[in-house]
Amino acid sequence: MNNLSRLVSTFFGVGYFPLIPGTTASFISAALYYFFLRNQPNILILILILFLTVTGIPTSTASEKYFLKKDAKPIVIDEVIGQIVSLFMIPATQKNVLLGFILFRFFDIAKPFPARYLQRLNGGWGIVLDDVFAGIWANIFLRILITIFK
Repeated sequence: MNNLSRLVSTFFGVGYFPLIPGTTASFISAALYYFFLRNQPNILILILILFLTVTGIPTSTASEKYFLKKDAKPIVIDEVIGQIVSLFMIPATQKNVLLGFILFRFFDIAKPFPARYLQRLNGGWGIVLDDVFAGIWANIFLRILITIFK
């Protein structure tokens, strides 16, 4: 289970990138969204988000124990989930995906309510849920920007 947990929680090794592994995972997720998910039915993307969340929480918990560090840098499945949430049901143009990437990274770092609070939860709960809410904030702000700059 530990090897599988690390494989999932590091997003198939992306978390081991030496520089900015979270940003790298977010960028790859945004690219995967643009090239493979943008034309999929919303229900399929929602199922993917739920599946990744349900698997990301326990695998992040197990990997955190392995790395012996709270929210260790190699654990990036949370960025993958949050990035997909930030683009969910948004027209996936190149501009929107890029803005969604930037907004998600901003909110992931800024941790607006309730993300900062959720980050304090134990194990994978804290690792994953703060990024889910960063993705929600990014999605909301992206919708506002799209509406303003139509």
